[in-house]
Amino acid sequence: MFSRLLRSLRFAVGERTIAIDRDTPELLELRYGSLTTVFDGTRSQITQNGKLAAAFPLVDRIELHRPPSQEGTMNWFITIHVAGARNVEVGQITDEIHASIVAARIASITSKAVTARP
Repeated sequence: MFSRLLRSLRFAVGERTIAIDRDTPELLELRYGSLTTVFDGTRSQITQNGKLAAAFPLVDRIELHRPPSQEGTMNWFITIHVAGARNVEVGQITDEIHASIVAARIASITSKAVTARP
């Protein structure tokens, strides 16, 4: 309950970051603002707000990056690149260590590689 309250307060004051809501060997649930992204290892699929976003076999890679328009800022974005030039945006994090941990956990559950672009 405390983590939900803290997350709500962060959102209210404008601090949006990816939060890990649930993490088990077969399930990773992330929240970014009102967006919930679930990586379900049992079903081998990614859902966002309850809708299928991608199946694990179609994921090319997980990318940790700073968009060119964000250079010089502390924002790190996590994007899932899916076959067919489609992307699934997971959200952003200002702490690069937290961003690396979340990207590595996504890679672990999907068995896909992480690429990083500063």
